[in-house]
Amino acid sequence: ENIRDVSEKEKEIKELADSIKHYGQLEPIGIEFDENENGKFKLVYGHRRLIAISKILKDKTIKVVRVSGNNRVETQLIENIHRKDLSDLELAKALKKIQEQAKSKGKNLKNKELAKIVSKSVDWVEAKMIHLNIFKSLPKEIKKQAKKLSTDKMKVIKDLPEEEKKDLIQRDGKDKLSTRKFKEEAEKKKSETSRNSKKVTKKQPTKNEIELKIIEINFKIEA
Repeated sequence: ENIRDVSEKEKEIKELADSIKHYGQLEPIGIEFDENENGKFKLVYGHRRLIAISKILKDKTIKVVRVSGNNRVETQLIENIHRKDLSDLELAKALKKIQEQAKSKGKNLKNKELAKIVSKSVDWVEAKMIHLNIFKSLPKEIKKQAKKLSTDKMKVIKDLPEEEKKDLIQRDGKDKLSTRKFKEEAEKKKSETSRNSKKVTKKQPTKNEIELKIIEINFKIEA
């Protein structure tokens, strides 16, 4: 199962092929035996490597490793997590899928256990899960633009009103804000929202306070 949101580009495959040509195939391709097809194998991971070698470097021998069918999905997802070209959202989705796979087998995988499986820190895993939860809560119309947000950017918009989130995400897509600038803009919006909220929620006088005020006014008039 491929957790990427974008299709593979020919330029990326060409660059990978050039790398393999100069430095060799550093990582093997994962395969599993296909029980329904005698003598054939299914590709588990390494799709880009396979294309680069088989279509561009046709004289190269492909290094492979056999993956157990029971752990096929988990192995593919873990391998994907360590790729450098995935967005933070794609990483978060991969982590979630590993949890779901474990749950389907009757195991409730906690973040601490998940961190060990993918060789990452617990904080890293928790941050990615928070990222995914925030993304899921976003309105449909801005999810497309929010897909490329980093985890650091996603966390700072968590408490912003929907319109403010939409405005900042759209601006980031247009201006490619740095993480620092994005955070500064988010803080400005939070401050503005807080000030506006205080104006709207200004304390209303109680019935007793109104009656006392009326008595005070009447007293001044009589005086």
